[in-house]
Amino acid sequence: MLGIGVIGAGRVAQVAHLPSFAAAEGARLVALADLRPGLGAEVAARFAVPALYNSHHDLLADRNVDAVVVVTQRSQTAAIVADALRAGKHVLSEKPMAQSVAEGRSLVDLAADGDRRYAIGYMKRHDPGVAAAHALLREWIAEGRYGALLTLRATMDAAEDPVAAEIMTAEPRTDLGFAPTVPATVSPAASAGYERFLNVFSHTTNLVRHLLGLPLDLVASQVNGVGSAAILARAGETPVVFSLYDRQVGGWNERIDVLFEAATLRLELPPNFSRGMAARVTAEASGRAWELPASGWAFTRQARSFVEDVDLGREPLASGRDALDDLRFAEEVWRPQAGLGGCRY
Repeated sequence: MLGIGVIGAGRVAQVAHLPSFAAAEGARLVALADLRPGLGAEVAARFAVPALYNSHHDLLADRNVDAVVVVTQRSQTAAIVADALRAGKHVLSEKPMAQSVAEGRSLVDLAADGDRRYAIGYMKRHDPGVAAAHALLREWIAEGRYGALLTLRATMDAAEDPVAAEIMTAEPRTDLGFAPTVPATVSPAASAGYERFLNVFSHTTNLVRHLLGLPLDLVASQVNGVGSAAILARAGETPVVFSLYDRQVGGWNERIDVLFEAATLRLELPPNFSRGMAARVTAEASGRAWELPASGWAFTRQARSFVEDVDLGREPLASGRDALDDLRFAEEVWRPQAGLGGCRY
């Protein structure tokens, strides 16, 4: 039985990770750590977590903890993950894994040196609808029955994700004072937008890479101070267009359209915290349209997969090593920006 410790008792831990690991076969929740003692106590009681700590160091010293889920503020994530890997724990970390390629690579090296499984929380890869779309897309590409793959269009324009009620306390949100290593090529004026891009839109770049099985090469980009971006890229010979907005105007519009010469495939993602909802996948070819059946929740499947990865010594579907490419691409998108709203051709 894999002993799971969760570092961070906030919204995402409560809504997604704690219930998912509580239900995961082969795992048990054994410890929780949070800097807010009142919040930690209430959350530990709700999820029947037996050990509560105010320090992640104390949690990492608990011999019942085999693996940790790190769900902390983004600026603190990389340093806490490094501590966990040095302590010999397997890690599932919320994304982004770090703020730069250099910082991320150091974590990947730590995991490799200790032979630890290191997964990143790109849970959309585990969505059953995404799995169905991935299989069909690979089949169409391999067989060539619908002609050449022309382009892929990815859109993300979503408002705040509605979630079930979580525990809140009046305690101030604090951190440990770790300073993230934002790349020197990102100007101070653009750093907030860059960090927002990593937190929100790296989900999209990661999912596109997963579907196509290829890295992304930047062709042109235009960004703004809140992290929104219009990007033209290539995955091999395939043009990829990203329309990534952070308007927060209501509704959830996250989709990927894949266009072949004689067929189309559309993937529509549900709000992240809509428990039990899977992506909707529709296909159109040879004069007919159909929907691929899919059910289940990405977070539940991610937790189950992580437990299996540790048990089998298997590389995670969304590994730290793979996620380095999202950091690389983000740095490429933002590197040309001397200020805000810059553009590169």
